Formats: sequence, C-alpha cells, structure tokens
Amino acid sequence: MCFSASASFGSAAVLMSLGSSASKLNQEPKQKMFVALPFIFGFQQLCEGFVWISLGEQSSLQNFAVRAFLFFALAFWPVWLPWSLYALEKKPERKAVLKGLGWLGAFFSVGAIWILFRGGPRAAAAGHSIAYSFSGFQYLVTPSVDAVAYILTALIPFFISSERKVKVTGALIFAGLLFSHIHRQETVTSVWCFFAALTSVYIVYEVFRETKAPALRLYLSTTKA
Repeated sequence: MCFSASASFGSAAVLMSLGSSASKLNQEPKQKMFVALPFIFGFQQLCEGFVWISLGEQSSLQNFAVRAFLFFALAFWPVWLPWSLYALEKKPERKAVLKGLGWLGAFFSVGAIWILFRGGPRAAAAGHSIAYSFSGFQYLVTPSVDAVAYILTALIPFFISSERKVKVTGALIFAGLLFSHIHRQETVTSVWCFFAALTSVYIVYEVFRETKAPALRLYLSTTKA
C-alpha cells in the first residue's frame, strides 16, 4: 500500500472539511470534543504531509513537522480521547473510569512532550510509509509498558463508553491498529494514525444522521398533513 504527501494532504483536506461541517451541525455541547475528532485528525495528516515533502532535509520545516505530527500521535490523543468520551458518557461508573484514564493520559502526555523536545525525533522513509524514531532517547520504561499505557488511554476508552457510535469508532480504529502491525512494525505510528483518521469519517456520518434525520422526519410529517 502506498502512502505519500498527496495522500496525507488529500485526506487532510477531506477530513478538515467534513469535520468542520460536523462541528457546525452538532447541537450537543457534550459531544463537541468527540465530534472534533475528524477535524483534528485531518490537521494531524496535514502535519504529516509536510513531513513527507521535507524528508531527507535537515530543515526547520522538517523538525517542526515531525514534532507536530508526533505531538498529536503521542501527547495529544491520550488526553483528548478519554476526556472527550468522559464528557459524552451518561453512566456515573463509566464516567469515573474514563476520568481516571484521562488523568493517566495527562501523565503520559507530559512524558511524551518531554521526549519530543529532548529525544531528537526524526523521520525516515520506510518503503511507502514513514518510520519515526528518537536519536537521543533511552527508554525510561520498557517499550511494552509504554505501549500498554498508550493503549489504555488512547484505545480502551472507546470500549468503556456506553455509546454505540463510540464503540463502533473504537472497533474501526482497533482494526486499523491490527492492519498497521501487519503492514510494517516500524511504521505503525504513521500507518495507524492514517487509518484512524479515515475511520473518523464515521463520526461525521453519525452527526449527520442524528441532526438531519429528525429534520427529515419532521418535513415528511408536515407534507403528509
């Protein structure tokens, strides 16, 4: 499968456009953070587009683009995802769990930001994907512990939620994770984020269904009368 600057920029344009429309259509304040996911995923893909076009350069654009993409991948999502689902959740016991994961994500995020500025993040082409690494970083904990902490904050919250649309979104993102591991281990960050971004289109569909369907039913009822 081929990924490229055009794929990143194209998906960014689509997701930011659809995400902006979904945010305008959404009438539920508690859903605002969740509904913002497609737009933010789109912005993250925009950042990776600039990573693509500056690959192989030792430039300020390359340094900024790599850090911006990895900021979303490693520091932003572990905080935003559990707290967005916390705001959406209605059941107190599930809210309590999501709140706990939100604080865990915040702790994880602080460490990730420190690594981004101190670890020398870099990007390199690996086949038709991008592999991210850190030239000046030694693990404070084992990679497996790091992976478990990330999954707890950026994936598990989808399945704790009692909302059907959230669980479906989580299942789609999990499928993207499996594909990413099968595709190539060293490019999992880039590939998983790309597919997670694409699956967020489902959120746009749900917003459209929830906002447009009642209006359509009202229109049909008035025309029949």
